[in-house]
Amino acid sequence: MRTIFHTITGLTGRLKHWQGALLAPLIVLVLGAGFAQAYGPARTTYTIEKPADRITFNSITNNPNYGDERNFLIIKDAANTSPGGWVDNIQVQNGKEYLVRLYVHNNAAANLNLVATNVRAIANVPNNAGTSIQIDGSITADNAQPQKVWDDVVLTSSNKFTVAYVPGSAKYANNLNANPGFQLADSIVTSAGALLGYQKMDGNIPGCFQYSGI
Repeated sequence: MRTIFHTITGLTGRLKHWQGALLAPLIVLVLGAGFAQAYGPARTTYTIEKPADRITFNSITNNPNYGDERNFLIIKDAANTSPGGWVDNIQVQNGKEYLVRLYVHNNAAANLNLVATNVRAIANVPNNAGTSIQIDGSITADNAQPQKVWDDVVLTSSNKFTVAYVPGSAKYANNLNANPGFQLADSIVTSAGALLGYQKMDGNIPGCFQYSGI
């Protein structure tokens, strides 16, 4: 999921001591020291060698391409175009844009043919000003166990700042559409969230790696 959060530049002139931060979540929307337990909820975990016997999201601890999937929300400066550079917490600068990436994987074993339904991504973007702002990312599905998993990234500054989502910036990339990715609804930053999918954004995601996305 790629979403862009944008600086509220109109406020920076009037509130001279506030810093604006641009944020861009990617579903293409890692916890650093002190934030390692920010994901949730506590849930049964699985491995590559022994995948899930049910529909559950981001619960494999040794994904060879990702690591521990429970830590599925990460952020970086949008100016960093290299593959890496993703972190769990970041010090923001005024007027810049940031990308937030959210990894999505139905861990059900492929031979079970289990399809998650009504799968949605939700990004909680606070509208208050502060020197530390937490962005929460969630994945929900009607028939998943648990029905909701979440993780966060933390933005910090020595000065107060605000962040704002850039409308139209959320994208979802998977094996069928890696570039430019599927357009996601701006409802991603509301409690309703935005539908995800595989062939289309209809809320249905089968189990196994080939159907995962960001």
